[in-house]
Order: sequence, then C-alpha cells, then structure tokens
Amino acid sequence: MQRWFRMYEEILDDPKVQKLPDDLFKAWVNVLALSSRNGGKLGNVSDCAFALRLTDDAIVTLLDRLLNAGLIDRVSGGANGYSYAPHSWDKRQYKSDSSTSRVKRFREKSEPLPETAPETDTEADTETDRKGTIVPTVPASKPDLLDKETVEAIITAWNNLADDVGLAKVQHLSDARRKALKLRLKELGGLEGWYRLCNKIRNSSFLTGKGDSVWKCSFDWVLKSSSVIKVMEGNYDDRSKKGSLASNFGEVDDFIDDLRRREDAERQSRG
Repeated sequence: MQRWFRMYEEILDDPKVQKLPDDLFKAWVNVLALSSRNGGKLGNVSDCAFALRLTDDAIVTLLDRLLNAGLIDRVSGGANGYSYAPHSWDKRQYKSDSSTSRVKRFREKSEPLPETAPETDTEADTETDRKGTIVPTVPASKPDLLDKETVEAIITAWNNLADDVGLAKVQHLSDARRKALKLRLKELGGLEGWYRLCNKIRNSSFLTGKGDSVWKCSFDWVLKSSSVIKVMEGNYDDRSKKGSLASNFGEVDDFIDDLRRREDAERQSRG
C-alpha cells in the first residue's frame, strides 16, 4: 500500500527551509518520504543509505546538516541507542490520514444495489401494519459527519496548534460544541478545510495574541460561523504596518473591543 504524508504551505515562509541549498532541500523531502515509510523515524545509517542511494559517509553528513538546520531531531531508540526523526513529525502527521477507512467507506457506497422490482411511491413512503392501517415508514438516517475518526483528527489538529502558539487546548467536546462543529465542518467543506483554518490561525499574530494584541482566540470562538468566515476571508491575516492601526487587528469591532479591555485593565490597576 502506498503511504503519503503532509507537507504544509507554511514552508514558503519558513526560513529554515527556504535557506536550504537545492541539494539539501531535495534530500530533506526524501527524508520525509523515508520517515513516512518507516512510521516517523529514519532507521539506521545503512538502511537510509540504501533507500536514498547514498554512501554511509554521505548519509552521516546529510543527517548532520539537517540536524544543524533544525529540520530533524535525534530521538531515543535504534541500534546505537538513538535514531533520527523529522522535527515535529507527530504533531504534523495524523493517524486519521490513513486512507484505509476512507477507501472502505467509498467502496461500501459504490457497491451496486441488488436488483429488485421497482417500488411505487406508496410502497416507498408507507407500509401496512397487521390491522391494515397505512403508517408512514421511518426514513433512513444520514451518516454522521463527525464520526470518531474525524473528531479525533479535529481535536488533535487544534491541540497541536494550541501547543505551538499558546492557545487553550480542548479537553471535552460537549453536545453544544459537537453541534456547532458539525455546522462549521460543513461550511469548511470537511476536514481539509479545518486544517486550512488552523493554519490561518497559526499565522495570525492577532488571533494568537502576539504583538500588541492581548486577546487570543479560543476553540468556542472558532466554532462561531462569523468567526470562521472572517478567518477564511483573511480579515485576521497579518498586515503591513503602513496600513491603518485598526486594519492591523483584522476588524474594527475587534480593535475597539481590545481597546476597551485595555482601558478596563488600567482602571482596575489604578483602583
């Protein structure tokens, strides 16, 4: 079975990646592919050399260069007591990325239905009980958008984001949160849209409380339809300092709220 791994668009702005020489960038991509094949680790030097068509000495030099660039980490395990793995591999790659379950669901939906005699409208919508009374049939329920695997992927993505930028992590998914999350997931077009939303939050100084902002977004704030629309439309993207002060906060109302919070904090400190 062919495996695949995630590569995020933020590498376009990552100086560690963009400063790599061409040959080292190619080697780094090959290292990611090899790590995906080996469950997140590179294996020993000889195995790496064989897989990447390099000598043992060349592999040692390559690993040292990637280690110094901060793109791989030395981890415990392996024949020498340690091995190597791509930096933040477990945070970037999700268990739900396995295509096995999705392929299974697709095949189940694609299997041809058994040939049966066509039903009339009356037969499709009603049935007769033992007393001869016609009663409506119960329609088949629609599949849940938030199956266990999807929920795990959503929470994992958010909590990884929270760890990276200092936001509050999700500890419990209440019925109200689940209902709102199902609506937002539909608006975003599925799990991939949620990942794009998390990435835009990661790159927003305002939403992560960097710079002059004292406010940070929360999971419940993100579950609001208006919040999702503003984030995806780029209202909270980092702006040039040449623009107006209010525009740096994404929206004028958020800017005013931030000022009010600061004024309240100053009054309390005086009082």
